Amino acid sequence: MTGSPKQADGRAWRAWFTCAVLALLFAAVAAAFGGYYLRQVRWFADALEERAHMMLDVQEAAVAAHLRNGKYNPEQLAPIFKRLAQAPLVVKLQLRTGEGVLIQAQGEHPDAAARAYGRSVVIAAETPGGRHGRMMPRGPSPMAGWLPFPREAVTLTVWMDESRLLSNRAGARLQLFLSLLGTALAFGLALLTTLSRWRQRGLEVDLAVAREREVHHRQLAQLGAGLAHETKNPLGLVRGMAQFISEADAPGEVRKQAALIIDEVDRTVRHVNAFLDLAREKEPTQEPVSLDALFSGLEALMRQEALQQRVSMRWTSNHLRVRADESLLRRALLNLVINALKACAQGGEISVTAGATGDGVRISVEDNGSGIAPEDLSAVRRPYFSRFHGGTGLGLSIVDQIARAHGWRLEIESRPGQGTRVSLDGIHPVT
Repeated sequence: MTGSPKQADGRAWRAWFTCAVLALLFAAVAAAFGGYYLRQVRWFADALEERAHMMLDVQEAAVAAHLRNGKYNPEQLAPIFKRLAQAPLVVKLQLRTGEGVLIQAQGEHPDAAARAYGRSVVIAAETPGGRHGRMMPRGPSPMAGWLPFPREAVTLTVWMDESRLLSNRAGARLQLFLSLLGTALAFGLALLTTLSRWRQRGLEVDLAVAREREVHHRQLAQLGAGLAHETKNPLGLVRGMAQFISEADAPGEVRKQAALIIDEVDRTVRHVNAFLDLAREKEPTQEPVSLDALFSGLEALMRQEALQQRVSMRWTSNHLRVRADESLLRRALLNLVINALKACAQGGEISVTAGATGDGVRISVEDNGSGIAPEDLSAVRRPYFSRFHGGTGLGLSIVDQIARAHGWRLEIESRPGQGTRVSLDGIHPVT
């Protein structure tokens, strides 16, 4: 039982609004974390590139400072490159001519974690006294071991260790993932908490509405029961007068009409009694009940009716004892047997069987009568629903009420034209 459609729509709208707000907040936080990650990665990349360009500048200046009259000495240039190659993050230094001839190289063989930064420059040989044209020192054979330096462009290349960048990038990525995961969990928890709270409030509203309806239905049942009880008294007077007329010295047609009045009053009283039985709250007093004695009494009660309809009945209690309200259980089985008799034609068979199951005792009433149409199975427990001529439609409703009062299950299986089996399941046994 739920609240009004307006309340349900309001709860659904608030739930969707909360989901949308939390989704937008999560998107904003995710964008902020993503931007921070990209800035971190870009900062590391820029720092590495700046270090590489600085090293290229130092390399170019070192080569230019080494030149003498447009010449260089490999033996003197090598230590300079070696010291530069020992700088942090530097893997290898290389100097090549425009044609690709190696002039100088120092450092380790670059691996996959090293990134190459190259630059083509012209380090021109100037006249003596110029920037690159320093005079050779005086002494014997000052030009021994000196080689001409190319006048065209040369290529400076430095390989920088990218492993720190990759490590920092991986760390930033892991930090981004953990941050997003923590944020998602926090938002998910907040969403679940909010929705759970609203669900709880919705259930509280539904429970309050259900209690109000229960009180209302109980009041209606009490009023109906009172009305039915008060109706039985004048009906009794009407039946008494009709009975007097039918037995008096009156014309045959009058006695015939009086008999019809008696039949109609009796039918109405049966309906009223059935309604009173349904409206009366069932509060079972559960005590040990012997199914042997219960079945024996019901068999004696229904024997004459079964003989008149030429229906055979078989009662099997298996000497079981159960915990139940004996009068209510008897009333439930009586209703089920009466329904089975109505469904059976002459020569039909009815079996009432009790047996132990995994969760207690099951009592089944099975017949080979007309059966129940599939479309009627969901409605047969509803009050006043009946396909039998002259039936009140309250028999299965009363049985269902008795079963629920005990905590049992009422199960109905039927095939049209082949019969029906109605079971009370989950009855507590007495050991």
